[in-house]
Amino acid sequence: MSTAKRLRSGGFALVALTFLCGIGSCKKETGWKTHQFEQKMVRPKAHDVQIPAALWEKIEAMSSTGGGAGAAAEKPKEGGHEGGGASGEAKGASESSAQRPPTNFDAVKVYLIERNKGILKSGDIALTFPNGGGELDLSDFIEPKRGSFYVVFEFLPEVENPQTKILYLSQAVTRKVGADSVGAGCDTFMDISQAVLTANKTDGFLVNTSDQRHVSALAGTYVFASMHDGKLHLSSLIIRDSQHRALQCRR
Repeated sequence: MSTAKRLRSGGFALVALTFLCGIGSCKKETGWKTHQFEQKMVRPKAHDVQIPAALWEKIEAMSSTGGGAGAAAEKPKEGGHEGGGASGEAKGASESSAQRPPTNFDAVKVYLIERNKGILKSGDIALTFPNGGGELDLSDFIEPKRGSFYVVFEFLPEVENPQTKILYLSQAVTRKVGADSVGAGCDTFMDISQAVLTANKTDGFLVNTSDQRHVSALAGTYVFASMHDGKLHLSSLIIRDSQHRALQCRR
């Protein structure tokens, strides 16, 4: 039985903005929700939803405390998923005889929002990834010029007020850009749930394209998981950039 590669903890590269409503009671909608978006449904790929083994162990720990109907959840297949990180080395690493709740694969939505006009090829866009998630190639949406844009993640299980965990496995190599160090490093794992919750109350995460910083900030595998009514709701998303492979870890 092979063992998952040990993952390093680290800081998340994205930068959340300050809540625009200011101090005091404010009933206006969150900044990003006031934008008009082009809606795009991203067609799922033919392969099954697959989760890196090291992240699956974290999900199992969450689901084991979430109750359940006594039925074992189907464990997504390991290895072969683009951006799977440590999964190829971890087949069978998290096998367990413990009973798990049933699993629902749900949609995840990503909003790309211009800060600088023209930085996005299609302007503000909302991308819906159904059936457990999918893959986002940044080069399909970002113009090759300097500027900034915001990113918002939204998990879409059909339940009210899910307690969602968002786990991130970096696939961005660490590099120096001037005096700054960017990219969380290969196989660096972190829980970004609170960072996403905070960002979603504002305009999202702000990233900049200068020196391809956006690739170093975003490249990786994201796993969205929540427990509700005895079920584990799950989705995964890979973010990569096919035009800047040297900035990303080998798969």
